[in-house]
Amino acid sequence: KKYLKMWAKDQELRNVTQKSIKSYQNKILLMVEMLGDKGVDKINRKDIETLEQNLKMLPRNFKQVFGNRPVLEVIKECSNKKDLPRLSDTSVRDYIRLFTTFANFLLQEEVIYSNPFSRYKIRYATEKKQSYEHFTDDEIAKIFDYNTYPKCVTTDTPRLHPKLFWIPLLALFLG
Repeated sequence: KKYLKMWAKDQELRNVTQKSIKSYQNKILLMVEMLGDKGVDKINRKDIETLEQNLKMLPRNFKQVFGNRPVLEVIKECSNKKDLPRLSDTSVRDYIRLFTTFANFLLQEEVIYSNPFSRYKIRYATEKKQSYEHFTDDEIAKIFDYNTYPKCVTTDTPRLHPKLFWIPLLALFLG
């Protein structure tokens, strides 16, 4: 927890918002709980694989649903429930990347002498992020119809905000 506070101060200096820092701290504490009392300098590849597998089994919003129950107990209880929504593979990868960043900070502060996460390749959370279809030419024509687009931006808002007019146009031409 001492190093987590040091890391939080470092994040503040990097202009990360307090809300984000708090969220990151909660995620790191969750992963520390999953790893047990093992120090970061003692983590090996097998521990990281187990962490990744446990994160894949973790129910979404588990703190809201299960309160302060131990995370490994919740995972064990929910392992047989197939219909329970779990963390997405993208979220699992984000958790691992976050812990990698935290371990890099510890390395920089000379608390540890190697980052066990730096060479780790994600093995179980391999599903790709869903991509979205591009707008068709007809859809773009409907959005930017000369008769409706300028009017909806200027009349539907109490005050004209230039960003409401220009940002969609920039996105249209610049992607």
